[in-house]
Amino acid sequence: MLYDIIRDAHRDADEAIIALGLAFGQLIADAADFEWLRVQDEYGEETALARRGFAAYCHPISMMQKRIEHGQQEDLSELRDTTIRIIQDRVENGILGQALRIIAGSDTMIAVIGSMRFPAETIADLLPHVQALVRETNAHDGCIAYDVGRDVLDPGLLRFSEVWPDQASLDRHIAAPHIAPWRQACQDHGILDRNFAVYDIGEARSL
Repeated sequence: MLYDIIRDAHRDADEAIIALGLAFGQLIADAADFEWLRVQDEYGEETALARRGFAAYCHPISMMQKRIEHGQQEDLSELRDTTIRIIQDRVENGILGQALRIIAGSDTMIAVIGSMRFPAETIADLLPHVQALVRETNAHDGCIAYDVGRDVLDPGLLRFSEVWPDQASLDRHIAAPHIAPWRQACQDHGILDRNFAVYDIGEARSL
């Protein structure tokens, strides 16, 4: 199959991997109610698939890239079904919420909620990079709040919670000098997956 050919012979062929990722994503889109979009988060900007109307999405190009880099055997039909099932579970359980907002300009205060998954054994070495990211972001990027924590039940999962005064502030953060080293650290520590959503929010109130 095409996946096996690329895995065995073209692990560094970016165009082939992108084409495979897009083809795999279309398998998902054809099988369920998903839509293509461009998402932007701390890690950059990427083509993704979202469950229509919900902030529950996946990154088929990255999914293929990571599996090919690690030489994993995959049945793409099975992976498609598993991906759809996982995202459907997120939607049904309200894990990522609704109203996904993608790369839009706005003066409205916004919140970013997301997660990044790494091999659990790499987290200890990654934490100094996380600390540097949080320290630099809070000191220089104009956020209202910026927090990163390790999931108490999933040792390989980092959860992000951010509040920004407007889209322009988030855009400046994404372009800030300390983001490039963070992206490189993510690559170096084997990032497996990421999910981020941006929400327009009104005024804050005490709870």
